[in-house]
Amino acid sequence: MTRLLRLTVTASLCVVTNWGCTPDPGTESRAAARGTQEPTVAQQGGTGNWEYPKIEIMGVAAEIFAVSDCRWISGLSCSIRYNGKKPLPSRVVFSEYSEGGEIIAGPTVLIYPRLEEGELGQATFRLHASPAKIVVEGQGSGPWESPF
Repeated sequence: MTRLLRLTVTASLCVVTNWGCTPDPGTESRAAARGTQEPTVAQQGGTGNWEYPKIEIMGVAAEIFAVSDCRWISGLSCSIRYNGKKPLPSRVVFSEYSEGGEIIAGPTVLIYPRLEEGELGQATFRLHASPAKIVVEGQGSGPWESPF
């Protein structure tokens, strides 16, 4: 079964797959007409009961990170790309939410490497529960601090 992974960003809508990001040409004009930003929707796979939770990236983190290619390895491991538009936050944390929107764990520090502009690395979400949604946000304005 396939489940949608939603990434809330302030840029244009794209569909992220294991092969990259394909822009949706109508997103920016629709968002501009409403004065709102569209969430980025990423199609991610899962097998059997191993579906992925919805991921929302908030604030500055949404402006600088793109997440793709998630796998259940040592928690939920995903590729993360840094675009360099703003400095890396001091820390990146995430919280876990139930289907009903109640917080069930967090905030927890996201494990990811120090990235340079355009670089791709692996981020690990050490989940404490089986969330329906993960909300990611940056804390501080830098410099980057090791998550360990």
